[in-house]
Amino acid sequence: MTTVLRRFWLLSALVGLVEFLFGATFMAVLTQRGFSGQDIGYLLALSNIAITVLELPSGAWGDRYGQRRMLVLGLTLWGAALVVYGLAPGIPLTALSLCLWGAGMAVYSGAPTSLVVNRLHASGHAESVPAAVRGAQVARWTASASGAIATVLLLKSTTPELIIGVSGVVMLLLALWTRKTWEESAKAAGGSVHRTIVDGVRRAFGARLIGLLALNALMAVLFEVLIMSWQPAAVELAGVPLGFLGMLLFGYSLAAALGSWLVKYLKSWVTGRAAAVLMALMAASMGVASLTDGVLFYLGFGLAELTCGVLFTVLDTLKQQRFPDELRNTLTSSFGAIGGLAGAGTALLFGLAWERLGLGPALGYCSLGLGLLALALLIPASTHRATARAC
Repeated sequence: MTTVLRRFWLLSALVGLVEFLFGATFMAVLTQRGFSGQDIGYLLALSNIAITVLELPSGAWGDRYGQRRMLVLGLTLWGAALVVYGLAPGIPLTALSLCLWGAGMAVYSGAPTSLVVNRLHASGHAESVPAAVRGAQVARWTASASGAIATVLLLKSTTPELIIGVSGVVMLLLALWTRKTWEESAKAAGGSVHRTIVDGVRRAFGARLIGLLALNALMAVLFEVLIMSWQPAAVELAGVPLGFLGMLLFGYSLAAALGSWLVKYLKSWVTGRAAAVLMALMAASMGVASLTDGVLFYLGFGLAELTCGVLFTVLDTLKQQRFPDELRNTLTSSFGAIGGLAGAGTALLFGLAWERLGLGPALGYCSLGLGLLALALLIPASTHRATARAC
């Protein structure tokens, strides 16, 4: 099982690095090619449509036809998208590449984790699931930190297009590697893809998982606010020079990696109740950062990133412990789709609040509301336990 886990962690690190390099440079490519803000909006909408349309069925395809097959397909689409993006100067090919990018991410998401966790269960190593999830999160955030340094260094000697194109080749090589070295998962017997999707959605909204689904959606909202706000806030509220943002991102990514690693020693925190408390802490940290431009600003966002790392690991562990093997990929995609919708709605509403109130007040009020909402999620759990004791 050691080999399985090491392959999983290596894949998580390399995909995380490629994802970061693309995220750090693709907007610069679009603006350098002369696309207007409206053009960019349309292009990103196309990628979001591809993700939304394929997220649920790709999970069901993984459970029905094999998760390795979806993993390889996702990496192939993703890699091809980056190669085309690096070479495509006009709108048609750029639009095609972003659609392939969205499709690749949707097909890839959930497949590697589902494949590895089901393998651990089948081989009698279910106790290794928390370590598998935790290791993947640590690898992902550490790769992001490495990506922050790599981006600064690479852009001094090459172009963003070349960085993205080479990243695409790396993804294609990863697709070949997983096809040759990873074992296929057991395929579900009988039933249609439609039936698998219906069963997965029904389970997601069932009594056993609905609380976890709510926590997952709230985490998507908090993460979207964090992603949208920290860089503009650093420049606008704290006066951080643009050239220092890369080093700040490096530090914050390391904080998230540290948070993921700390879960190894905080096993009693792997509960829905602890997750709700941590979300309230994350919201409070961002709220504090919105009120100051001094040391507390850096500490506030740093604590938010640290808590973010803990939360992603805790929630992923809870999901993999509760999802049944036969619907693991479908349920992972269902949770991802709900989280994606929550994040998209947050981007719209937070953007409107930012425009009307200003960044600082918008972040402050939003953090307050999300913190109270996180604490409110504690009430159903407390009520449930009280009812159980009374019975």
